[in-house]
Amino acid sequence: MTQIVDVEEYDEVWYSKNDYSKRYPRKSKRLILDWKTRDTGLYHAMKEELPFPAFKWDGVNMSVSLDKQVIESAAVVLKKRGYDITKISEHLSQMTNEVVSNSSGYSVSIDDNTLIIRVPYNDTSSRYTIKQLSSRKWLPETKAWSIPMSEANKLINKLGDEHALSKSMNNYEQVRDYIKTKAQRIAISSAADLNDNDAVSEIKERLAHRFPKGKSLYPFQYVGVRFAELAGGKCLIGDDMGIGKTIQAVAYATLHEEQWPVLVVCPANVKYHWAKEIRAWLPTSTLQVVKNGKHEFDDSDFTVINYDLMRKKVDDLMNMGYGIVILDESHYLKNKKAKRTLACIEVAESATSILALSGTAITNRPIELLTTLELVSPAEYKDNYFHYAKRYCNGHKNMYGFWDDKGASNTAELHEKLRDTMIRRKKKEVMAELPDKIRQFIPVVPKDKEMADYKATHRQWIHEYHAYKEMGGMPAGFVLNMLTDLRHRAGQLKVTSAANWIHEYKEQNESKPIVVFFHHRDVGEGLLELMSDDKRFNHKKWRMIRGGVSSEKRDEYITAFQDGRLDGLLCSTTAANMGITLTAADTVVFIEREWVPAHEEQAEDRVNRIGQDADTVWAIYLSVVGTIDEKFDRIVEGKREVTSAILDGNTNKETRDGIAKALLQAMVEAGELPAEMLKDIGIAKPKSHTEEE
Repeated sequence: MTQIVDVEEYDEVWYSKNDYSKRYPRKSKRLILDWKTRDTGLYHAMKEELPFPAFKWDGVNMSVSLDKQVIESAAVVLKKRGYDITKISEHLSQMTNEVVSNSSGYSVSIDDNTLIIRVPYNDTSSRYTIKQLSSRKWLPETKAWSIPMSEANKLINKLGDEHALSKSMNNYEQVRDYIKTKAQRIAISSAADLNDNDAVSEIKERLAHRFPKGKSLYPFQYVGVRFAELAGGKCLIGDDMGIGKTIQAVAYATLHEEQWPVLVVCPANVKYHWAKEIRAWLPTSTLQVVKNGKHEFDDSDFTVINYDLMRKKVDDLMNMGYGIVILDESHYLKNKKAKRTLACIEVAESATSILALSGTAITNRPIELLTTLELVSPAEYKDNYFHYAKRYCNGHKNMYGFWDDKGASNTAELHEKLRDTMIRRKKKEVMAELPDKIRQFIPVVPKDKEMADYKATHRQWIHEYHAYKEMGGMPAGFVLNMLTDLRHRAGQLKVTSAANWIHEYKEQNESKPIVVFFHHRDVGEGLLELMSDDKRFNHKKWRMIRGGVSSEKRDEYITAFQDGRLDGLLCSTTAANMGITLTAADTVVFIEREWVPAHEEQAEDRVNRIGQDADTVWAIYLSVVGTIDEKFDRIVEGKREVTSAILDGNTNKETRDGIAKALLQAMVEAGELPAEMLKDIGIAKPKSHTEEE
């Protein structure tokens, strides 16, 4: 009976001769040939026909390079010696990386997004041209060069269209398509709108079936989604803060429901902001937020987890099979040795689409970007550390003999390369499409100990209420004092998150100052003290305006702020919501809300007034999840249009009392306060759902 030769593809792992510590494994695809019997004559015949490394034995397996010409030669030897090569022929017929070659000795094959190129030994000119490509690699075992698909057009231009290699590359439809989409990506990599109306219409139509009525993207956001589509779902969205990277990522994920489930990895302080946006834009999808290391996963459409939990949950995440991985603030991955980075890499590399989001992808130096680039463009950057470090990080051995990759070099060249991988628009480039003022609410999740203190205060107020009831009734102002105290406690919980948000903002807007409003003095002073002790901040460039600051000092601080000599101002809303101009900033942050919405609007308008160069002003409101903040936000925003003291003829007290009553009622309905408290202040008990029916 004729012996059948079995075949099996596998990845051979090997290391460069310069990689002494074996830190950067490389892979080569090979084909195992198993002829089951001991045939020394066949072994020698294969070695003679296919010199190493085209054919080799590693002590366990006989294998050949995954190259059609090599496999065909091996099949000829096997057939001559009487072996059945049916399975080899079947494998050859199914190979998608068919080598395009000619009799002159040039050949090109495709392995995923990589081109494998062979050049005759005596063609030193072509070899030299290939060596000039920044990401070419020499594959010693196959005596060939590999280049990423992204470099194909550059090589064709250098060699000329009539060169044998150029013709071979152009014969591939895959190469032609890649070159075309690359050109399209580069053309829109900094664009605010698309000239392709058909593409925009198609995206709009597909999203309209999933997004709630009234939810749509700005024109520049359609550009970002289109860029991600052209990049095959692997790219870096590097837009400025406030342009809507989150929504662009959600929109891309919506267009590719076939790749769900979706994993969002983000900093802890924006985890619930992501959850809020996903619920707003995709209310019918399922969502889980990983709160701690004890979380048990379900089959939700979206999973949101913070970076610090990744290493603890990596095994569970791998089992979930996420097809889309979104890495928010991807500069968190700058340290490739960190456990959270390794966990993110492991999970992301198994996904079909990887969207990295960061307005500050490089916080200090180019080497910090490499991990992200390896994820979104592995063919060009993965296992290419030394070239990247030498070329773009001024990599060299220092005077002590240690490797130094902390510098920067050839920055203009790197910028041009990134246009194929990253879309980036500055806020000023898309301002014409943004409204005059945008309010944004950022959820804040305090630590368990902080939340326990808040809940203890909440319980203490309820205890006092019952005690007063037993003594005959509540004293005047009890309810307002209770609500004010709970709001004060919530403000204290936001100091650390405010500092983190300000730091992120300054990272992306270094030259732009910012205004931060607070209500209670200890909240403002706590933030200033925290920033003073934090090395991330230059506290000498921060000043505070509050009650008790003299008019002379106020004017001094405002002048310094407007002249660009301060990083920011901390302002009491009641002391600085009128009569001053702070147009050097286009962003205000509110740590605490005010009883009167008009006071907040007046504070916002310290920035949004004559002299403001920016077309859009941003008002950021921090809100603590699970506290009185959430209900306060909902009530104030619901009443904002009808609580203006001027237009409605209400006094500030009337506005405050109306909001206080609505807030109290909302807390009673949520079971956070006794229902009889409403009756005690003259508000009818709300009807239950059963009574209404």
